[in-house]
Amino acid sequence: MKINSDFYPASLSNTFRAITAIVFSVIVLNCGNAFSQQQAFTTVGSTNFTVPASVLEVTVEAIGAGGAGGRVTPSNPFDDDAAGGGGGGAYARGKVMVTPNAIYPVVVGDGGINTGSSVDGGNSYFGDGTSVNAEGGRTRSGNDNTAGVAGGQASNSNGTLKYNGGNGGNGNEGDADGGGGGGAAGSVGDGGSGATVSAGLAGSGLLLNNFSPGNGGNGGDDGANGASGSAYGGGGGGSSANGSNDRNGGPGAQGVVVITWSEISSMGPSAICEGDEVTITGLNFVNVSGITFNGIAAVTYTVNSPTSITATVPTGTTAGDVIVTTEYGQTFISFSNGLGSTWYADTDVDGYGDAAVSVIACIQPTGYVLNDDDCDDDNSNITTPSVWYADTDVDGFGDAAVSITACTQPSGYV
Repeated sequence: MKINSDFYPASLSNTFRAITAIVFSVIVLNCGNAFSQQQAFTTVGSTNFTVPASVLEVTVEAIGAGGAGGRVTPSNPFDDDAAGGGGGGAYARGKVMVTPNAIYPVVVGDGGINTGSSVDGGNSYFGDGTSVNAEGGRTRSGNDNTAGVAGGQASNSNGTLKYNGGNGGNGNEGDADGGGGGGAAGSVGDGGSGATVSAGLAGSGLLLNNFSPGNGGNGGDDGANGASGSAYGGGGGGSSANGSNDRNGGPGAQGVVVITWSEISSMGPSAICEGDEVTITGLNFVNVSGITFNGIAAVTYTVNSPTSITATVPTGTTAGDVIVTTEYGQTFISFSNGLGSTWYADTDVDGYGDAAVSVIACIQPTGYVLNDDDCDDDNSNITTPSVWYADTDVDGFGDAAVSITACTQPSGYV
């Protein structure tokens, strides 16, 4: 939307621009809710992101804000002036390791302006910007400068995937035509550069859940204001004049940050043994590249859907965390050993175990059995305890009503 500052006072123009940005922000955020486990940041400035409790790594995408187009200040009613366009914002994407339940700042860059004093488009980034940071486009500073300026540069951004914003187009003073703003970079390509009057197109590729990079704003034609850059990250068009009215450059569009993650919600059973098959439930299990059980890789697993995985617990697994790695990062859930059974040493190999020597294991260890019934584990001829009956009258015959079970004959029992 273009705001003609010749007809609107500066204060009203700025107010209208702010209201438009807020309305657009609300619309985009509501649309973003359709994509599970994603948060879009469209409010300019710093906002906090709280990491979900089961998330270890997130994917962050960012577009820097667009720079503003140049300003013209004709000196007389017959003066023809033109200014260059502002640069589009860069694109950056990367995975960021995070701490569950921690809070990180997310910064969305504000669009550049040139209203006599100039401000470049702001960077958009996550945390301190060292992992993901998309540079904003330059503003065509000064007055009556016909050369367009650079878009946000991939070389000045941080991320594993980066693209340049489009450069602003040059103005043509002889014909009073402003330069078009550069387009914002997309997720698979650089933003297009503007030309005289014509805006640069946004780079190819949408952000996750169809958040779009913006086109640049057209340059002012034959004495007109430069148009605003389109959200997100489009550079503003340069203004032109064929009369005595000053014209501000078209403002750049704000940036955007989108955070996406995968998340485990449950696993069954929660107490597991090696060789068990478990079902992992959650969201965004997309392009799963690995599953580990307390650091041991699962050899066999099947992604049933974006919300369900079945996996076989690998040999040697002990209690710890299951970590699933996907296209969007890492998510985890803790588990305990399925204590399975207590196994007892059977040293004399008579099939009966020694109650004094035991281990807990999911699978039967060599030399161990499930019972602890052996009276003497060093003598295979002595196995389970016997039932002894009280012989109170010492006649060699026991009382069936009074008995105990023991490995050796108690005094007064037969």
